Amino acid sequence: MKSFTLKFSQTILFFLSLLLITTTLKAQQVIDINEKKIKDTQQQEIENIEVKKMFPEADRIRLFDYNKQLLNITSNNLGDTLLLSFFNDKQYKSVIQKVAVNYMGRISITSKIAGTQFAYCFITVSNNTISISAELPANDEYFFASVKDGQAYISQVKKSLLDKNALIGTELFVNSSVNKTPKHKFGKHSKGIDDPIVIDILVVYTPAAEQWALGFGGVTDIFDVIDQALQRANLSAGNSETGITFEIAYIHKTDYVETNTVDDLYSITDPWDGIMDEVHDLRDEYYADEILFIPAVDFTGGVAWLLKDENGFDPDYYAVALSRVQQTSWTYTAIHEIGHNMGAHHHRAQKVQPGPGLFDFSSGWRGKIDVNYYCSLMTYEKGIYFDDGQDHVAIPYFSSPKIIIDGVTIGDPSYEDNALTLKRTKTAVSNYRIRPVPTLTITPLLLNFGKITIDKSASLPLYVSGTNITEDISFIKGGSDTSSFEITQSFWYPTTGGKLNVTFSPAEEKEYSATITFRCSEVEDITVELNGTGILPVNINENNFDNINIYSYLNYIFIQNEKNILIKTIEVYDMYGRLVYQKPGTNSQTIIPLQVSTGIYSVRLLSSDDKIITKQLPIVK
Repeated sequence: MKSFTLKFSQTILFFLSLLLITTTLKAQQVIDINEKKIKDTQQQEIENIEVKKMFPEADRIRLFDYNKQLLNITSNNLGDTLLLSFFNDKQYKSVIQKVAVNYMGRISITSKIAGTQFAYCFITVSNNTISISAELPANDEYFFASVKDGQAYISQVKKSLLDKNALIGTELFVNSSVNKTPKHKFGKHSKGIDDPIVIDILVVYTPAAEQWALGFGGVTDIFDVIDQALQRANLSAGNSETGITFEIAYIHKTDYVETNTVDDLYSITDPWDGIMDEVHDLRDEYYADEILFIPAVDFTGGVAWLLKDENGFDPDYYAVALSRVQQTSWTYTAIHEIGHNMGAHHHRAQKVQPGPGLFDFSSGWRGKIDVNYYCSLMTYEKGIYFDDGQDHVAIPYFSSPKIIIDGVTIGDPSYEDNALTLKRTKTAVSNYRIRPVPTLTITPLLLNFGKITIDKSASLPLYVSGTNITEDISFIKGGSDTSSFEITQSFWYPTTGGKLNVTFSPAEEKEYSATITFRCSEVEDITVELNGTGILPVNINENNFDNINIYSYLNYIFIQNEKNILIKTIEVYDMYGRLVYQKPGTNSQTIIPLQVSTGIYSVRLLSSDDKIITKQLPIVK
């Protein structure tokens, strides 16, 4: 009897453990980039001359109906499978590595393609746009997708053919004789070499670059060029374990006309020459550490000032990198040039512009992994620049003796460690512009003042703004009464604020007046606290419906419609109750640009079954 009881108990424990495991594991999703399975579609290759002009050197092109489920991918999908069905005979599986909502409100997805070395896919997608840049260097394959005149296309190109048209870059040393006193001085912060840090980038593009992007089949528009350059920069920084995250502080279209010479870099660098001087004002206004200039030029692939001081450029207006638009989205040119701004340099055996850079070890790497020749992203790929004449394929890594790939170390501590170079300079670079430590402000998204009826534990969204938030805000304590408050989740978009849910319990009807204290990890690594007292409302007169997420950034309102609920009307009211925007709704994602003054605005949605949701959002002009 004792033995039976023991075995029975062990069986129960086994099944309980099995139940716990199965309920906590996330079911992996497989998401196809196509709306329908490619084998079920009539894959007809395009022969239209005008279409083919947008896809130079493409082996083949087809129409593409992309899967709108891509719009619902979030960080919860990390590790899920993205099925890259490009053509009937070219279908690959990839693993989702990074998901973000970018500066334009589009979904940015980075995935690693399985089964081949150093193969990645970069996707930027919205309700009406998609850009895909997928490279499989070991297979000599490249796949592009974009939307042109309302129609999406996919093309296949030989990577080796593309690489022939890619231009090499240039680095310039700062000429101290032209140094002038910077306009402004900003505070400093201290971070260790292994601490995570954010470097904010002001991106500037020209009308010519904008037009080139519209005519190039590899991207839908200039904003996807910028996003895919950012994806490549963050992939490279992450692969190289630098602890750096690059983020967009602001995107600016200048009216500058390119000279197609190195003067283009000089013109955007000098704050006082009367050419693009507004860029430096915008850099101050949006606290950008770096300037990435994207013109349409043919004199270089990229050009940047080479940092030669671990304490950063002085004056810091030399933190400028130029990347030609023609290769910004599908190569690592932008992060290569930013690498120069941070002291990294080329391979020391190059015949042209050899390393090292800032330190003796600030040089690139090249070598053989398995049967293929590869080089780190600061090394020139073409063999003509080396005595051995051997071409190498650039991979999204800075040289580092700490990184071993298939038994091969891609660096040497004495002369090949550009990753360490970036780690040594990242604090100085991020100090060029840091946001002043503000008092955090909290604005309720719903403003129904009075008593709050909570028939169960309810969540209230709050908007937090006014600081460069690099980590989730965590709840500390709160309550001038006996109720408890707990933050259950948070969401940041993109770095200047976010939405979080505060849960109220126990359930009761009362007028809440509470003090809530937040602690936020700022880039200065100091504690910011806010004490705010006020009535925290819950919407009791209107019906919230699930799977609708409404948020704002600058002067844009974003409506995420996860379950494709049909919305009959969308209305926006100002703080005085005046209607400032009205249009019929849809059952998909919506982006609303508002040309209004800075302030708090109410968004009101009416669903097809006459349910109403209202949110109040800050709009910043």
